[in-house]
Amino acid sequence: MDKDLSKRLFRSVGVPTPDWLMAPATGNVVDVALGWPVVVKPNKQGSTVGLGVVHEAGRLQDAIDEALRFDDEVMLERFIPGREFTVGVLEAVALPPGEIIAPGKVFDYESKYQSGGA
Repeated sequence: MDKDLSKRLFRSVGVPTPDWLMAPATGNVVDVALGWPVVVKPNKQGSTVGLGVVHEAGRLQDAIDEALRFDDEVMLERFIPGREFTVGVLEAVALPPGEIIAPGKVFDYESKYQSGGA
């Protein structure tokens, strides 16, 4: 799994994906390129391991450091507010969509796997 490579491939064939940068990046760069809030996550992890949502430049490096605990590459991605849905695909057949309703503000690792989660 490589989120950066995947997003590059998506864009190359016209699939929309939120803008992103790879760390290191300063708060000023994020402010101009992505805006706030920004999603910070390990590039090659799944299950939202090490994911954080940062609302201001002063907290950016802490989130990057947390993501670096799980990977040597960190992605900073534009936060897209809205409802979250998932659609499974089984043998080229799309299954019915399901809405993800997390108990907190972010569908993170705890929401996925802990008791009382989404």
